[in-house]
Amino acid sequence: MPSLSRRFLALTGLTLTAALALSACAQASAPDPEPGGERVLRVAALGGSSDTLNIDQLVSELPQVAAMQIWDSLVLLRGDQFEQVLAESITPNEDGSEWTITLPDGVSFHDGSPLTAADVLYSLGWIAASDRFAALYSDYDAAASRVLDERTVLVVLKRPRADFVETSLALGSYVIKEGMTDLNEGNGTGAYRLESFSADSGTVLVANESYWRGEPKIDRIELVPIADPATRATALTGGQVDFALGLNSTAAETIDSTAGYEVQRGGTANSSQFEFSMNTRIAPFDDPEVREALRSLLDRDQLVNIVFRGDGAIGNDLPGLGLPDYPTRFAQVEPDVAAARQVFESKGITEIGILVAETIPGITDATELLQQQLSEIGVTLKLEEVDPATLYSDIPKIQQAQMFATYVHNRPFLSHAVTFMIADSPYNWSGWADPEFNEAITTLQTVTDSAERQEALALAQDRVWSGTASLIWGFQEQLNGAIDALETVPMTQSLPLFWEVGYES
Repeated sequence: MPSLSRRFLALTGLTLTAALALSACAQASAPDPEPGGERVLRVAALGGSSDTLNIDQLVSELPQVAAMQIWDSLVLLRGDQFEQVLAESITPNEDGSEWTITLPDGVSFHDGSPLTAADVLYSLGWIAASDRFAALYSDYDAAASRVLDERTVLVVLKRPRADFVETSLALGSYVIKEGMTDLNEGNGTGAYRLESFSADSGTVLVANESYWRGEPKIDRIELVPIADPATRATALTGGQVDFALGLNSTAAETIDSTAGYEVQRGGTANSSQFEFSMNTRIAPFDDPEVREALRSLLDRDQLVNIVFRGDGAIGNDLPGLGLPDYPTRFAQVEPDVAAARQVFESKGITEIGILVAETIPGITDATELLQQQLSEIGVTLKLEEVDPATLYSDIPKIQQAQMFATYVHNRPFLSHAVTFMIADSPYNWSGWADPEFNEAITTLQTVTDSAERQEALALAQDRVWSGTASLIWGFQEQLNGAIDALETVPMTQSLPLFWEVGYES
């Protein structure tokens, strides 16, 4: 078998012409190992030279895919359900200020040491102190939380949090070994062990034969970093990978019509939520009238039909389409070009800048369509394109841009709001701060009474729909390419879970 580095060099040096030629003659079939041979899955995903396995510094898809296989989480969001993984049980006290987590028996790390409550306590403290997850765990009281016994942890919060499972644990609860500081060493409890990691040449994972939920069906996973989605697709049809994570609609159509390959779709629950963020910290979007004008200009039908080739859903500036608590009471926002033109002309706005990175197929196409729509009312949209693999390594750059073209994984309303919309979140790209909204979110976080929570949820959604600075224009389900012989890969927040997957016989 060629080394991963040689295969990577071949892939990254592959021109589209050569790739298309390869795809014309490639045969898609499941690996057929000799008795005792390896069952190998080759995966293409977005990766970059700054990649690391340190979970608090993940900036592209490939290391996130690797981390999901190496480290189990306490809780995962699977579709519209919260799945307890390493948490056998999670029990709150009466007001949600304390949560007791019990672990399953017989779980071991890859080095053979047993999983204990001390590992979970260490992991929660480490996650809460990390830049990436700190906002999710702002109410975690590390000093007061403690181990009750070998399999039980008492999590103490600084205030009641009725939403602790859905907005903290489900969005980031990897469990690492107590004392671990360099996660590039691997050593988790997950279905796959780390054999090698290189930001440039890729990652190799091998099956954890002692995995506590059952031995994986695939022996070896080779993760190949390919930044360009078109090249990922041609690597698939060229027979150089078996699974391509993240396709654009054009590539999906091609793969769907090519014998031996299929497009695996994630459904609405695993869709990507596309949006244009308007920075309320600076002109011109510090003016609510300008924000509303751009909202009125946006032709969402055109965006969905062209960018997604009709294979998506129109957004209405609210997160969580198809998930619990998504509101259907609001009228769909419709374009009013004349009203938008009047506002931009009256305020003398002729140019706007936008930051864009192709972190997912379609971001740049959508931004160029917005550019066309703005040009129709005499406004120039200047695109600043940056490397998608390093975009999130420079958060201040995003926060200083007038606009930001981005996407997030589709999440339930409250989970999204806590992460991206409350005033003090570091990922609130727009800087939007609405006191009534923030108060309603606080109620949802701290109150357990159902009626009071529903009232607060309705108010929060009203405030978002009537005044948000994030134009959520469309949803596209996750599109992945695969050889026909590969079983359907389950997803969590648009990341694959390979433990359950094998090749069809």
